[in-house]
Amino acid sequence: MPRGNNIKNYVKGFFDVAELKSASAIAIVLLTVIVVLVSSYFIAAYRNKGTYSQSEPNFAYADNVKDGEKEENQKILVHIKGEVKNPGLYEVEDGCRVNDAIDLAGGTTERADINGINLAQKLKDEDEIFIPSFDDTKKEGTKKSSSKKAASPKPAPSTAPKAINLNTATFDELITLPGIGPAYANRILQYRREVGNFKSIEEIMRIKGISRNIYDRIKEYIKV
Repeated sequence: MPRGNNIKNYVKGFFDVAELKSASAIAIVLLTVIVVLVSSYFIAAYRNKGTYSQSEPNFAYADNVKDGEKEENQKILVHIKGEVKNPGLYEVEDGCRVNDAIDLAGGTTERADINGINLAQKLKDEDEIFIPSFDDTKKEGTKKSSSKKAASPKPAPSTAPKAINLNTATFDELITLPGIGPAYANRILQYRREVGNFKSIEEIMRIKGISRNIYDRIKEYIKV
């Protein structure tokens, strides 16, 4: 009988040890799973952080491209008159051609003579484009053939009065000056209201947009 008890105790001890090892194995497996999950989470977070940091320069580059496009699309102001359907001031993109300005003005009239016009010429800010009629071209040709003198600068329009007083001239009088359109005429009138009378004809160059080139064209037709 004692021997049977020993066998019984041995079997019981074996199962107790096996149960203990099984519990330890389960604990080790669970701990391993937790470690793997936590490690995967931090690895994924690190990779995502790297992806975001790498994308930042792309956004900066895109902003730079937009700024460049804005510079390329700078607007300029030109004045087109003569034989076009809708003469006046037009805002166009810098680098446009004379032909583009004519299109904006509704195209030429039936009387327009564009044979002497360079339609491909690039426009600059403050450019003045005059489209002559066939009669204008004919008169100019007759004048050149009858004159033996060297060609002189283009005369001011016949409607321009002699020596307009800058301090008393009306809007209608100012726009008859060569190179002075409605926008410049309004600026001159505004200058008189806000600053006062002109002290000299050179002072007109203080008006925004009226350059030395425009001043040279009108100086003989203005006074104070």
